[in-house]
Amino acid sequence: MFRLITFLSVICIAKGVQVYDPLRPWWNAPSPDSQRIVGGFEIDILDAPFQVSLQWGGHFCGGSIISKRWVLTAAHCADKHDAPWLQVRIGSARHASGGQLVEVKRVIQHPKYNDNTIDYDFTLLELAKSVQLSEEFYAVGLPEQDEPVEDGQLLQV
Repeated sequence: MFRLITFLSVICIAKGVQVYDPLRPWWNAPSPDSQRIVGGFEIDILDAPFQVSLQWGGHFCGGSIISKRWVLTAAHCADKHDAPWLQVRIGSARHASGGQLVEVKRVIQHPKYNDNTIDYDFTLLELAKSVQLSEEFYAVGLPEQDEPVEDGQLLQV
């Protein structure tokens, strides 16, 4: 009986152990089958054409196109990632299909980013090539420098 209990215990423990996959982001990104933000809902890419999916062996975070060659994302998304391994999917509301994948040339994290406090939580991604902006993907509308923003004004981030 002791051997049976020991054997079943080992099987249960082994079933619960995950194998490290170096191509999967360290925070265990959702599988490519997961098509939405948690609690989100499906949209047409034309409703958010500036939105991109950051890819590193699959979707792991989002970002926004700010010009033909640059994407803005959260620093915690790009922390510990090197440009040669990163891609962005543009022109698709799906993580794993549609649009086009563009390689990232350079990751520029804010120099004061702090992963303990999450202060200065933004990073720029320089794309390896300029993208031709279209109806499916274009730069998010950014305010002009020193443009006043009223309290309660709705903005897209």
